[in-house]
Amino acid sequence: MISRSLVLLFLFAIQPVLAVVEWQDILALDAGPPQKPATAEEARSLGIAHLERTERLLRQFLEAHPGSPQEFEARLRLASVDAARGKILNRQSLVDQSMRSLADLEKDVRATRSQRADAAFRRVSLLMQSLQGLEIPRREDLVHAARRFKNLHPSDPRAARVLVEVATVCDAPQRRELLEEALPLAREEALQRRIADDLRRLEQIGRSLKFDIPSADGRSLSAAGGRPTIVIFWASDSLPCLLWMRSFRQARLPLSQVRVVTVSLDTDPAAARRALDDAGFGDWPILCDGKGWNGPWVRSLGLNALPSVWITDRQGIVRTTDARNNFEPWLRKVLSSP
Repeated sequence: MISRSLVLLFLFAIQPVLAVVEWQDILALDAGPPQKPATAEEARSLGIAHLERTERLLRQFLEAHPGSPQEFEARLRLASVDAARGKILNRQSLVDQSMRSLADLEKDVRATRSQRADAAFRRVSLLMQSLQGLEIPRREDLVHAARRFKNLHPSDPRAARVLVEVATVCDAPQRRELLEEALPLAREEALQRRIADDLRRLEQIGRSLKFDIPSADGRSLSAAGGRPTIVIFWASDSLPCLLWMRSFRQARLPLSQVRVVTVSLDTDPAAARRALDDAGFGDWPILCDGKGWNGPWVRSLGLNALPSVWITDRQGIVRTTDARNNFEPWLRKVLSSP
């Protein structure tokens, strides 16, 4: 007859093995739901069910294996699952719960410095998703969180990227500050180029915009035409560009009081003209030098993503180089200016 002490000893001995097996089951969930959704609603239902199963397994793991080497990662994953469920279900309480969990993980004295940095990074990322496009006081919380991450983890390679991403939701002066803070921390060449481009675009604000490339039909254009001008940089092979222009055209805007000019980064001006006509925007003038991203004028403007939407005032002075998501308030602003 096996004694109770031997049974307990056996269970204690296999506990690490069970933890590894159960952890592998959790990692396997990263592949997503095995079913292929047929509709958007089915995809949403499958996604919710998958997140709920992941949450259940993570909670079971934490209860069964306290103090295991995977405990911190399990808690980190659980916070991310809460945030994802909160966004899908539109339940802010779950997102807030995730933020509190990540803040606790940042302060966990048992965790390594790298683990605490992971928690801090996820908290800033979640805060940015939650606050993007909202009022200035709440954006200040995001800026504070990004700078706190940089100060606490200056050697972390993500510090520069956090500052750059947060800069995208700030106004021009604060954006410049964050980009200049990020530049000496950036280790990747691609990120360094992005920061240089972003700063170059900011330099255009307050300057007169001169269209230094020809129009597709040979006309010459000037931004100083007595009306505010919306300048759309786009390419015919970019679906986001065409979708954005369609949405812009459908917006209730005083287009009779403003002018629209498109700048195509296509290498074939005639093809760009056809694409614009086919999309129903044939009345918009189009500039295209056929040099794509390598054109000297385009490079001098610091463009690195499409569509890019700029707005100039009546005198042709650039007021913003970032009107893609907020063109309506900017239009009201330049139209109300004398």
